[in-house]
Amino acid sequence: MDETPKAGSVAPLSPANVKERNDKRLELITKLAAVDAEFRKRLLKNPKEILDEIGVIYPRELDVMAVELPEKTLPLIIPPFVGQR
Repeated sequence: MDETPKAGSVAPLSPANVKERNDKRLELITKLAAVDAEFRKRLLKNPKEILDEIGVIYPRELDVMAVELPEKTLPLIIPPFVGQR
């Protein structure tokens, strides 16, 4: 059986390729949000829509949050709590 990809077909992305692709797209999103006021407003209002438009691959069950930081702010993002309460 011939395993040669057909013209116009796309090979599946490996996890490493997905990460590299997403990193580039997320960098584009942050750069656009820094200079395009309308894009920034749309990103803050509906970040999933922007991720989809730009082609970011992510699990659809995730919540996505875009946060606007004030100048001179160091963001500290902590994971969900998994210890005992």
